[in-house]
Amino acid sequence: MKTLYRPVGPKELALIQQSGMRAFPPRLPEQPIFYPVLNRAYAVRIARDWNVRDSGAGFVAEFDMEPAYLARFEEHVVGADEHRELWVSAGELEEFNRHIAGTIRIVDAFYREDYSAPRVTLEPSKENTMEKLPERVVALEGKYLRFVRRGKWEYVERANASGIVVIVPVTADGRLVLVEQFRVPVAARVIELPAGLVGDIPGAADEDLAVAARRELFEETGYEADKLAPVTAGPVSAGLSTEMITVYLAHEVRQTGQGGGDATEDIKVHAVPLAEVEGWLQRKQQEGLLVDAKIYAGLYFAKKGEAGQ
Repeated sequence: MKTLYRPVGPKELALIQQSGMRAFPPRLPEQPIFYPVLNRAYAVRIARDWNVRDSGAGFVAEFDMEPAYLARFEEHVVGADEHRELWVSAGELEEFNRHIAGTIRIVDAFYREDYSAPRVTLEPSKENTMEKLPERVVALEGKYLRFVRRGKWEYVERANASGIVVIVPVTADGRLVLVEQFRVPVAARVIELPAGLVGDIPGAADEDLAVAARRELFEETGYEADKLAPVTAGPVSAGLSTEMITVYLAHEVRQTGQGGGDATEDIKVHAVPLAEVEGWLQRKQQEGLLVDAKIYAGLYFAKKGEAGQ
């Protein structure tokens, strides 16, 4: 059997419970696709960061399927490599439900502090990684960040976004586009790659990563990309935060606007020849600016791209 996962909110969970935990409910007219995901960590992230924000609670449903039946569905990678899911049309969902082996199990639950409905009893998961962790306790909920404790470990979660994109923009004449802005936590101006949050705009919680990358690139730098490709993804600071970044290489970017960020930002744009970036960054450090180390990873991908690798 193949184990799949589905992040759900309270309304969908209630309908699953009405089926005796044996079927997912029919899709609404504006929902043509049903998305089961292929790993628990991805489902946990959606349930915790999206469903809790939008519905007050988020749950991870775990269920088993016949591999021979699942072979008819193409696997899709949505942004980061671990964001893998199957796309099942609304018309196929009834048949899909018939191939669920046994019952649907709720293995993770996350709640907003103001959630007043009864808590759900969890079942053991076949994937035991999460069971090894101490209970997750929200110590402080801010407007943008959530302070969390698991046993002796303390870390933060971002409460208002579904992801982060970082863009490595290279012009047709081989210049790397960088941004400079004042960062309050380090009390200094910092040289960075263009970057931004995904799904933080009201009404756009399900924003596509590539769409967000194009939006942030233009907003911060005034450049647009003809070619945009994901090159890597991973944690920003695995000991401090649950944040995951997806890095895009933007080829042949062209300037069509002024950039500078939104009304809350004061961003200066730099376009530096690739061969001169490292020396230019050293000079900026000597001037007292800080340099985000992710630039050096971006420089690696930019040079590979220029070499056609």
